[in-house]
Amino acid sequence: MSYEELPNEFDIVLLGTGLVTTITAAAFSRIGLKVLHLDRNDFYGGPFANFNLEAIETWKKRNQVMYCCGDIIELLIKSDVARYCEFRTVSRVLTLLKDKLEPVPCSRADVFASKIVSLIEKRLMMKFLQFAADFENHPEEYEDHKNGTFKDFLKSKKLTPNLQHFVQHAIAMVDDSCSTEDGLTKTKKFLTSLGRYGNTAFLFPLYGSGELSQAFSRMSAVFGGVYCLMETATHILADNEANCCGIITSKGQKISCKYLIAESSYLPSNYVQRLSQGKISRAIFITDTSIEPSSDEDLTLLNFICKEDQSRPVTVLEIPSSACVCPRNLYVVYLTRKSDSDDPKEDLREVQDRLLASIDGASSDEESRPHILWSMYFTMEDWSEVSMTEEALGRVMVSSEGGDAGIDLDKCVPEAKQLFHSVCPDEEFLPTPPNPEDIIHVDDTESAVVSGAAGDFEQGNEDPEDSQQTGPDSSEVVNEESKCEEKDSEASNDKVEQ
Repeated sequence: MSYEELPNEFDIVLLGTGLVTTITAAAFSRIGLKVLHLDRNDFYGGPFANFNLEAIETWKKRNQVMYCCGDIIELLIKSDVARYCEFRTVSRVLTLLKDKLEPVPCSRADVFASKIVSLIEKRLMMKFLQFAADFENHPEEYEDHKNGTFKDFLKSKKLTPNLQHFVQHAIAMVDDSCSTEDGLTKTKKFLTSLGRYGNTAFLFPLYGSGELSQAFSRMSAVFGGVYCLMETATHILADNEANCCGIITSKGQKISCKYLIAESSYLPSNYVQRLSQGKISRAIFITDTSIEPSSDEDLTLLNFICKEDQSRPVTVLEIPSSACVCPRNLYVVYLTRKSDSDDPKEDLREVQDRLLASIDGASSDEESRPHILWSMYFTMEDWSEVSMTEEALGRVMVSSEGGDAGIDLDKCVPEAKQLFHSVCPDEEFLPTPPNPEDIIHVDDTESAVVSGAAGDFEQGNEDPEDSQQTGPDSSEVVNEESKCEEKDSEASNDKVEQ
């Protein structure tokens, strides 16, 4: 849609197309609210976006996996957004044990087939996993350790150091500071996800995590949401009661709205309070072979425990060409680690030295390791938890932009629900859409009324920006004299691009 065609009045305006905001936009559009979604970039996804090799030089990809029984998968199924995506399984979870990469025995079959676990350990492992899968109903088993760490709790269960490593670092994937209850919760989440889509606990979207943002944007567009890339807000409009009542776009158009929801980088700095602290060290490599070659193109997840600092493990995600992220016979490797350092290369050096060959490949023991064909290192601030300050206008809400070191995307769902219910407390969050086949057509004269939903579904294969005709027509909007006062967003140049 060209700029001149943008309507002047909406219920909700959203800035930034990260996963939280796109889920929220889809929920608002689904219940019939008029939604305008802007992004200053020329792509969807924000920090979750996917790029080709040329484009990534100016931006950073962020890819995470999804638990098969996690909140994001349940939402994709319930809302029917899953039909806009394709997935493949994380077919292999590895761990570094005695300086050797080993597959993690998760299911009963894996445990008893494993050659790195003794017979006694197999029995102990199965007993513990059976307890963890139903731990809420056996509080007496962990009540005395509820305020302690998960690491100490595992020791109290008489698990061998070998089994403690598997459970803490390869199944629960938690650090030494994790509480007993959180560790058990994550262990159960892993176990309940096993078997839903094969012998794995994780899924990964083909083409990368950015596909999820585009899928929810498409759902919003199907139900009337209007999308406009390379556009943002330069001013926030306020009424006499200091509530947001609209925006002025970077093209100079005044648009009224009842609520403004924006990712933190789109708002003035005095509006947003950062709750999460620290930084994230990240690296992306393109390699010529897998870190653990096999006959299959495995999508591999590894929680790497560093010797020099075990409190900050490194998440290693290796993605093959079958996931549609790179050319055939190549792999993309992502490293993510919590960090207080400004030198990500040094922060991730131990992992790189252990798993990958050096650039010159001088050492003979590196011949079998993957060779780095391309690399990128960078540091991100953790903006995964944010809130509004008292200086912010009313009816302005902030969405986090991610940046945490977690392995999965489930944190996005409760945040999107909270934003949605702040505006519509009595509405259902992203209900299942109607089946087009169930819509009854009365006659030709009423086709415009009864074919609306079916027509929207037919447009579902279009790009969100091409589906904007489903939104309100500009000729139907009443242009009343605005009583709002302009309030400069005071955003810096890197927050508002013309």
